Amino acid sequence: MAKAVLDAVAVTPGDTQIERGETLVVLARFTGKLPPGATLVLGSGTNVAKSIALTKSLADPVFGGTVSEVNEDFHYRVEFGSEKTREFSVKVFEHPKLERADAKLRYPAYTQLPEKTIEDTRRISAVEGSSLGYVLQLNKPVKSARLVSKADGEPVALTVDAAKPFATLADFPLVTSQSFLLELVDADGRSNKVSAQFVFDALPNRPPELKLLAPRGDQRVSALEEIRFEAEAWDDFGLRAYGIAWS
Repeated sequence: MAKAVLDAVAVTPGDTQIERGETLVVLARFTGKLPPGATLVLGSGTNVAKSIALTKSLADPVFGGTVSEVNEDFHYRVEFGSEKTREFSVKVFEHPKLERADAKLRYPAYTQLPEKTIEDTRRISAVEGSSLGYVLQLNKPVKSARLVSKADGEPVALTVDAAKPFATLADFPLVTSQSFLLELVDADGRSNKVSAQFVFDALPNRPPELKLLAPRGDQRVSALEEIRFEAEAWDDFGLRAYGIAWS
């Protein structure tokens, strides 16, 4: 922001940039004889969108006013008596931010599980060896995007398109459980004000569980007797084969 001077009046902030949704404060400081009043005119040329009467600040030779919740670019000038300042421009900007995060999981072949898409989630739990993909929808295109490990600060670069508001993560192997913070940087060097957190839980592949139901306890049998065996077997991803061996 900088003052813009025209003859006996200095307008602050002059030409400026402002974050979307913020309030713009305009001050007109006069030197010499003060005008009876001053008006803030929003618009360009004869295309006037709004006029705001500026208020004098006590004994100071300053008139001031505000434009609430600025959401789009516009021009403004200050008029006083029969005179007016040049037009100043206000450009609206946004910090990059995450809007939505859709995940896709590809499980190891031994699990015999199909690929799975999980919509709008930042926490993933899957068996070790799974492959994780992400499509992040942003509020604007960015120059760079990465996930930064909270444990050791190691970054994982995401793929971005300068013309599209997306960032993607492809074939990330789930080996250990980790937490990450999302870092975004736009073309003007602005970063995201709030870092979204992602948590990836890598679950160990549990060994099969075997339980002998019958017979119970030690058995004494002769060579000609029959003995009945009964057992249960369980695995978190199912059993491909099972059987019994004896000697």
